[in-house]
Amino acid sequence: MLNVSGVAPNAVTAVSVMQACGQSMDLVFGMELHRFVKESGIEIDISLSNSVVAMYAKCGRLDYTRDLFEGMREKDEVTYGAMISGYMDYGFVDEPMCVFRGVENPGLNMWNAVISGMVQNKGVFDLVREMQGSGLSPNPVTLASVLPLFSYFSNLRGGKEVHAYAIRRCYEQNVYVATSVIDAYAKLGYICVARWIFDLSWSRRLIIWTSIISAYAAHGDAGLALGLYAQMLDRGI
Repeated sequence: MLNVSGVAPNAVTAVSVMQACGQSMDLVFGMELHRFVKESGIEIDISLSNSVVAMYAKCGRLDYTRDLFEGMREKDEVTYGAMISGYMDYGFVDEPMCVFRGVENPGLNMWNAVISGMVQNKGVFDLVREMQGSGLSPNPVTLASVLPLFSYFSNLRGGKEVHAYAIRRCYEQNVYVATSVIDAYAKLGYICVARWIFDLSWSRRLIIWTSIISAYAAHGDAGLALGLYAQMLDRGI
């Protein structure tokens, strides 16, 4: 594109390529693109600034990410989400919570980003309650994030309560919620319940098949695991 006369990259181009650099964790090309944007005079709006912050965060340059974040005159929920997710992806907890606490009236997406990053931490339950206290209700993303914790902490009652909530909200057929419920019951020792939920699933994608097959394998039932694997292949999955 740079070699075509009369065609010049703009902010939309830069945002797309920045996102690609972040997804592929190509820090070198991302830095080259960042330098090009500054040298070419492309107008840097909040969307482009967010994509730059997200690219550096995903590539692990959290020090530079924080400097860019602090230097932004305008921030939105995407900005904070990129900063929080960047920290949490690399195992930090205190730093992203400080960033999160600086947000006034965070939306559901930001709450979900923090909750999903707090896996294997009992404090996540307090966060969910706090989120509900702010007037927001858990959605499928929230449920899929917290369900693994109940098996991790051997909390069957809590898992059943979340499962019941999913049913009341008609979320139980969401592929990620269904997979998390199956996995939670299986790890808590209730493989028959896990199989019942699998049988009730309308959309049996690969992730759901993998969950129930792995559950049987973990419980030592190789016959059923292999039988389900054969069924999955027969259905072209």
